Amino acid sequence: MSDIAAFQYLRREDDDFHEMKDRELEEWLNLTMKPYVTTPWASTSTSGARVYTALVSQSSSTPSFTATVDRWRFVGQDVEWNFEYGFTSAGTAGSPVLIRTPFAIADSHTTAACGQVLFYDASPATRYNLMAERNLSNVIALGADGGTGDLFGQSPSIAIASGDVVRGYVRWRYR
Repeated sequence: MSDIAAFQYLRREDDDFHEMKDRELEEWLNLTMKPYVTTPWASTSTSGARVYTALVSQSSSTPSFTATVDRWRFVGQDVEWNFEYGFTSAGTAGSPVLIRTPFAIADSHTTAACGQVLFYDASPATRYNLMAERNLSNVIALGADGGTGDLFGQSPSIAIASGDVVRGYVRWRYR
């Protein structure tokens, strides 16, 4: 085989190799990088949306509130939920603040639902930055940073009262 023929043979092999690698990369990208399907934000006021009754509890108390924001959307297999509730009645001090989610939380570990929650205590005016964590399959609890391991409401011992506000953004695996 002449040098030119050998060179052409090697070049053809190299081109075939690169085409094969390009096809493999394209297949891998199609399998792993599929775009998430994101639905528009929905709420109980959205036509055809799932009926959901928001509920906040603190011990045996279920404080009354007005939902300023209460909406969700699906992002792939996850649910994003954004809420803001202004309270008009009291809860029970020393008990955790629990919030019902609009959809079940698929995973069973406490970090299955993650998000940032702000609790504003109107008297005295104090803001608490909290982390949402799964408490039950459709309930989140609020964890305070650097606390004793107790949930927010237990430590610090706080009772929901009229004028308080809780707002948050939480995301979890639904399916």
